Amino acid sequence: MKIVSNWMEFDDCGILIGFKEPIIHTFNKNKSVLGTSEKSYFASLSHRENIILLGDSIGDIHMADGMEARGAILKIGFLNMNIEERLESFMRDYDIVIVDDQSMDFLNVLLQMILGDKNSKSTNDDLNAASH
Repeated sequence: MKIVSNWMEFDDCGILIGFKEPIIHTFNKNKSVLGTSEKSYFASLSHRENIILLGDSIGDIHMADGMEARGAILKIGFLNMNIEERLESFMRDYDIVIVDDQSMDFLNVLLQMILGDKNSKSTNDDLNAASH
C-alpha cells in the first residue's frame, strides 16, 4: 500500500510542531506533489491495479488523474461541512460518502477486509456496524 498524504512532525513530547514538505493542499492534490520522484513513484506502483481515493471536496475526485489504474478507483468522500448544500454533488461524484463522521472506523474496517481475511464474518459485521 502506498499513501500520498501530508505528514505531521511531532516533538519529543508528542506535540504537533509542523508538517513535512511538500504540503498537500486543495490546489495541488494531484501527481504534482510527487515532484522529481514522480516516475519512480509510478514505476513502484505499476503492479497495482486499484486505487482508494479519499477526499473532502468535489475537486478531490481528480486526485487520481494521470494514474493508470487498470482496475477500480474507489472514491470515498468525507462530507463534514455544508452537508445539505453539498450532499447531492458528493453522492453523484463519490462511490461512498461519509457524512459528519469524525472517525475513520469505516475506512479502517474496509482496509482490514481488503488487506486481511475478506470472508471473515466478524470483519463483515464490523463494516456493517461502522457504516451506520
